[in-house]
Formats: sequence, C-alpha cells, structure tokens
Amino acid sequence: YERLQKEEIEYLEALTSRARAGGHDEGGLLEQGHIINECSLVSQRPYLKKFKLVFDSSLPPEKRPIIAKLNCRAFKNSLIKTDEDCVEKLINFSKQIPGFQYMNKSSARRLFHFFTFQKVKKGWSMTSSEEDADRHLYIIHKGNFTFQSFNQ
Repeated sequence: YERLQKEEIEYLEALTSRARAGGHDEGGLLEQGHIINECSLVSQRPYLKKFKLVFDSSLPPEKRPIIAKLNCRAFKNSLIKTDEDCVEKLINFSKQIPGFQYMNKSSARRLFHFFTFQKVKKGWSMTSSEEDADRHLYIIHKGNFTFQSFNQ
C-alpha cells in the first residue's frame, strides 16, 4: 500500500510540476483506473492539498466520465466491519485496478462496503480543500479527468 501511495503522489506531483513549468494552470490527464488518495496528498504534500478534477463538459451525457468516491474514514472503519450485502460488481471492478487485483473476496467486501459512484454532470468539477472534514479516495471509473492543483 505504501509503495502504491508513494507512486501516486509522485505521479500527481510530476503532473503539477510540468504544468507550472509551462506557466499555465492546465493539469495532466488521468485515465480510467487511476486512484487519488486525498489523505496522502494533504499530509505528505501540503502544496497539493487543493486540487480539481475536471472533464470536457461538451461531451454528451452518455459519454461523460464517471468517478468513484470512497470516504477514507469509512474505509478505515470498514476494515473492522463485515458487509452482508452482495458486492460482486464492485469486486469485479476492483480487479481492473492496479494494486487491487489480488484482493480476496473477504477483503474486497470490507473495502467496498462504503464505495459509491457519482456520475458527473455538465459543468461539474470536484474540488478538494483543507477545510473538508473527511478525505476520500477518488477512482476514475470511466473516461478521463484533468488533474489541476492550485495554491491557496
């Protein structure tokens, strides 16, 4: 987990550095299966604590990207709880994400108990800020988003 976390932060940091070096706010493209660990960004890279995920709002509704959001506090709590509901769809989805392919069903059930999908709408963008009470994991489920970080 720590290795994946480090790789993630370094990748997002590189996207941000390239954008700043170019003198513009444009960020890097995040594709399907990419994970952003908001807790790690806030604690380990304070200058990345504010960021946006944006998409091409000119896309028709059926082609708009989908982001999956997992509450980090719920994630920690879910590790000690059992899930009674069937989570086969989420387990199958998790098998497509690097780092999750080798989870067993028991682990996946606990992990994805609090996993929710949010379909983005026209003109919508997600913004993170340090004022948020809970931090999240964001997983690009379908389509592409642009990652942009900005100073306070």
